[in-house]
Amino acid sequence: DWCHAVRTAAAAAVAMRVLARKDSSIMAMLGAGDTARAAVPVMAKVFALKEIRVTSRTPASRESYAKEISKEYGLNVRAVESTEAALDGVDLVVSATTTSRPFVKDRWLAKGITVYSIGKNQEMESEVYKNADKFVVDSWLHCKNKSDMQRLLKENFLSEKDLYAELPELLSGKKPGRESDKERIFVRAIGLVNQDIAMANAIYQSALEKGIGTRLPY
Repeated sequence: DWCHAVRTAAAAAVAMRVLARKDSSIMAMLGAGDTARAAVPVMAKVFALKEIRVTSRTPASRESYAKEISKEYGLNVRAVESTEAALDGVDLVVSATTTSRPFVKDRWLAKGITVYSIGKNQEMESEVYKNADKFVVDSWLHCKNKSDMQRLLKENFLSEKDLYAELPELLSGKKPGRESDKERIFVRAIGLVNQDIAMANAIYQSALEKGIGTRLPY
């Protein structure tokens, strides 16, 4: 739904602001659903995006996405046939798919890239988690219960020692975000209820200021 998509996109933008290179201008959007539709315009408010590449399972969905988002927001969005082509030379990646198996290869992610994965299931091959210069989550307590994390931890492929930071540690300044333009940074996110609460409050306060909405008898 709209609220979930927008808060997910906003969380990705907040993470990218502290982790991505400041001169990032090319973005890959993996997926063309509701979250993808919210993510690109939000990211364009944080970065001066010159090019956005979108890829998805079907030509129709990615072509429709590129046409509609380009027209609505005045952005340069183009549909790309393959994930590898979408990732070639990009600075930012937001992945929001319903894939049932990993489809992003570690070798496709160049130095200096920042990847934000929000899909329900594993989108990146396992090596991405291990080989990233910085592996970040929004919440270790919750993210470790995602299906991919559970499996990788159970197999002893990953451990908490592989984690660089949780996002709040970066936002509060307890740990530095990006420290080099060459760092490959990977964020695995689950989405947190406090984000939903913050968004609900913002919508409520806006409604009060504008005098709109319907008061319910509670």
